[in-house]
Amino acid sequence: MARKRSRPNQTDQSSKTQYREHELHTNLKRYSDYDPNKFLNADILKETPRAFHVKVGPHQCCTVVVNWKAVSDVLMGMFKTAQSSLAPEEFQQVTAIAGRLAILPVLQFLPQKFDIALHELCQEAILNFVKAGSLRKGSTPPALTGIVDAIVKPGRALIKDRLGIKRGAPKGRKRSKRRVVGPDRLEREIPKIIRELNNQEIVPTVKMVASRLGLSNAKALYRLRRQYGDKRDWKTCVTEALARK
Repeated sequence: MARKRSRPNQTDQSSKTQYREHELHTNLKRYSDYDPNKFLNADILKETPRAFHVKVGPHQCCTVVVNWKAVSDVLMGMFKTAQSSLAPEEFQQVTAIAGRLAILPVLQFLPQKFDIALHELCQEAILNFVKAGSLRKGSTPPALTGIVDAIVKPGRALIKDRLGIKRGAPKGRKRSKRRVVGPDRLEREIPKIIRELNNQEIVPTVKMVASRLGLSNAKALYRLRRQYGDKRDWKTCVTEALARK
């Protein structure tokens, strides 16, 4: 009899709170003027740390000084647009609480965002240099789409992590049921479908045959044929199938 797997113990709320506070103070230590004693009890716009170094790896590249009053005005403008259905009195009551809560994530993660932005820009400069060098030599520039995706992917992952977005399919979504095509069926069905299409005066392309087999695209059929050891080109497959009449 199979043993029932026990569920791991859930982290209690106090532990989560302690972790969040520790993470907050660890991130705020990036600010050179951060004082935890002042920050906990003061007006967030008056005693908020403002200066931090932007880093790429171990290198401190520049210093940023933030005008938190201007940032707060930007946030409140966005919040007002999002909550346009509220009456003026309700809006003032909500913004009194929301002002501090909204600015905290910006305060906490702004140094990290600057680090990522400068790092991505340096990588972009290198790619631009490589591309320009290839064009000067008259050669074809390298394909940059995959490289660019790899550059921005870590930043997207951090945003999802901060917002608590879990990876994977949405909860409740059913997995698609793909039709399994075995080697015997593949060997039997491909010539049959090719002849049927030819009799209907339809060109038996890989895409058409893949669709009749219930596969998503031509590449899926190509991979299955290679997986099962069929290394013939498609023209040979069609010729041999029509010769079996």
